[in-house]
Amino acid sequence: DAQESRGLGDVYKRQLVGLGGKTMARKLRRLTYEDRLILENMLKQDTPLVKIAEEVGVTRQCIYKELQRNGKLENRRNYNADEAQKRLLAKC
Repeated sequence: DAQESRGLGDVYKRQLVGLGGKTMARKLRRLTYEDRLILENMLKQDTPLVKIAEEVGVTRQCIYKELQRNGKLENRRNYNADEAQKRLLAKC
């Protein structure tokens, strides 16, 4: 059962994701600093966002939102994990 909840604190919400004809449940979670470093390195190699999402273990939408929050959706190669982490910590 996938219940819809829009709260940011709902980190463990379950969502159905179709992969290669299979349907499996994936836990949504927030990106860690290590995830952001992986994201930065893979973006510099022009890796497709779908592949990055698979590597990090999050949805493609999570990657898009991270880039959008940090103003790097159009200029992905300039994403900086340190800046993104500082911006996140400044909000807390």
